[in-house]
Amino acid sequence: RDGTDNNTSLAFLVLELFFTIVFTIELVWNMFAHWCCLFWSSGWNIFDFVVVAISLLSLVLSNLPGISTLRLMRAFRVFRLFKRLESLRKILKGLENAIPGCMNAFGILVLVTSIYAILGVEFFSEIHPYYFSRFSASFFTLFQVMTGDSWAEAIARPIIDDYPQAALFFITYFLITTVMLVNVVVAILIEKIFDKDEGGDDDESEEDYDEFEENTAYLASMANREEVLIITSRCLKEMEGIIPNKSAVAKERNTEQRLLLGLPAHARRLSAFHTFSDEALESQELQPHDAMLQANWLEEKAKSPVRLSLREQLQFRHLQPVAHTLYNGTTVQVSIAVLIGLNFVVNAVESQVPDAGPSLVTVFGYFEMFFLVVFTIELVVNMYSHWLCEFWKSGWNVFDFIVVAISLLSTILSGLPGISTLRLMRAFRVFRLFKKLKSLRVILMALEQAIPGCSNALSILVLVASIYSILGVQFFAEMHSQYFLKFSIAFFSMFQVLTGESWAEAVARPIIDNVDVSMKLPAALFFISYFLICNIMLMNVVIAILLENMTKIQVEDEEEE
Repeated sequence: RDGTDNNTSLAFLVLELFFTIVFTIELVWNMFAHWCCLFWSSGWNIFDFVVVAISLLSLVLSNLPGISTLRLMRAFRVFRLFKRLESLRKILKGLENAIPGCMNAFGILVLVTSIYAILGVEFFSEIHPYYFSRFSASFFTLFQVMTGDSWAEAIARPIIDDYPQAALFFITYFLITTVMLVNVVVAILIEKIFDKDEGGDDDESEEDYDEFEENTAYLASMANREEVLIITSRCLKEMEGIIPNKSAVAKERNTEQRLLLGLPAHARRLSAFHTFSDEALESQELQPHDAMLQANWLEEKAKSPVRLSLREQLQFRHLQPVAHTLYNGTTVQVSIAVLIGLNFVVNAVESQVPDAGPSLVTVFGYFEMFFLVVFTIELVVNMYSHWLCEFWKSGWNVFDFIVVAISLLSTILSGLPGISTLRLMRAFRVFRLFKKLKSLRVILMALEQAIPGCSNALSILVLVASIYSILGVQFFAEMHSQYFLKFSIAFFSMFQVLTGESWAEAVARPIIDNVDVSMKLPAALFFISYFLICNIMLMNVVIAILLENMTKIQVEDEEEE
């Protein structure tokens, strides 16, 4: 190297040595000032220690193999600004709080993309093998569709030209992922980053009420009602003023009454205790703020026995309550969730090797039979434990029944024409995870509540796109038949314009360049007005509805907890 390079390298080495010495002194000072447990209790301090230690190691052992890779850690020093600047630290704290919700939304996004990837392999592997030959290629292709990069020109149109009905596949996927799920992530980030603390008194009351709930949960394990009431009264004497209000108690009581069937005897006694307490509050025999009075009242109620009705006693003697308790137990639910996940992995692997030999086909057949038997047994137990109306009231149970019934039908009638299409319903089993996992269920509830408003906005969008499609066929069918030959092709072209993918270069410019000079401005206004109405206005109405409902659901969920 020439002299200039040597001088430059020396200058950078001196600067690196200077910064390493300064940050080492700062680290030692910090360790001494916060000695010893206090220092290591901070994640930022641990991060400082790791960065400085690696910088020192890279200087002392500069000839060590692989040390150049460790030197890259120096670039992460800038993250220490988050520790020093409160404004940056608040954003980082918001991002940290948003991680669980975003991970759940990303989990749903991955599941939806995976299901569409499996369907894509089944439908398009022969038509468009470059993009849909196997599961991994199909998954990446659909992720490209979600980002809007060349999804119409490179991926969708070559398929739609031969199979026009395939347009529905790509449009629905784009709406579900790009328009809905991606904006759920945005809603979670907005809610967490801009969330404001309400004050210290509320925090203290919440901590006290959490302690009250923990004590109540402990009492649920006791079988003797008198002991429950007496110990509860002692807790109330020590926690004067920490009593939930009437509306909260009434709401909690309704939930407990729905769950009463199938509980063991000691839990029924505890439920009876809550019932007596609620009746006293509602009849104003005592005020919720008077903890001492409530404690004395509870001790008097302990003398009266709990009597279950004849109907409850008959139900308790049957196996249905036992089945209900076992089925809704944590162990059973987690096991079912794991099996659902494994079934989905097997389906993905099967799509990854579409040209599997006879031996692999047999193995996948055994896996499918195993999962089918397990999920059929699980469905039967679920129907028995929630017999009869209670089972059909749940949309998730109806979904379970349909998926299992179609799987049984496709196995028993394997030679029936078109049965291979029904087999694809197996991929939708993974949606049952939403029923098992509360965190995923919260997001789905927000989407469910947003459906009416989003449907109205999307209906207006479809009407506007349809009007513009009809106009497009009338104006541009002859000069640009590839995009406006008939209504269905024109509608997909307008949806492409809506998403912003090559709308100007591929759709609009060939028309604007070929029309008369007097028609250039009207042709340009045709596409500009459509983009402003649909993309800027109507699409953001859908996003606003999603944001509102997502924030509302999260607030309600936090209040319930």
